[in-house]
Amino acid sequence: MALGFCIGAGLALVSMRGLAAFLYGVPPADPLTFTAAGLLMLASGLAAALIPAWRILKIDPAVSLRAE
Repeated sequence: MALGFCIGAGLALVSMRGLAAFLYGVPPADPLTFTAAGLLMLASGLAAALIPAWRILKIDPAVSLRAE
């Protein structure tokens, strides 16, 4: 997730000149916007990883191995 965030933030900073025409009332390099977007992506990535892991932890390994 950290690598993806770094790549995405770098590409966003590079492409902000072209996207500046579409932004109304927000400067292209607004730190609050970058931070909020990064935290949102981090939260969704953690949820995507932790929810399946939490479900797997509830299964007894012996029952799972006997099923195969």
